[in-house]
Amino acid sequence: MRELLEDSLVRWRVRGRVEVAGEGAVLRCDGGRVARVAPGRAARWEVRFGTGLPRECASVAGVLSAVRDLLEVSGGLGLRIAPLRGER
Repeated sequence: MRELLEDSLVRWRVRGRVEVAGEGAVLRCDGGRVARVAPGRAARWEVRFGTGLPRECASVAGVLSAVRDLLEVSGGLGLRIAPLRGER
């Protein structure tokens, strides 16, 4: 998870670092923004921004979406799944 979050920060052009914290990770970004990603109780993952309530995520894609939202990262391309040309 740490490497994926580090790569995501670079891709999103967010300056910061990712630290290992137990079974999860802590993102520390410029401007004092802090997000914590850890295994959840009811869901597979929990993402917490500052001291707020955790956002539960069922997948790694959900974690990345939650972190991106919490860090207020804009732009980027959405994922599109489509058949290959010529296939039906």
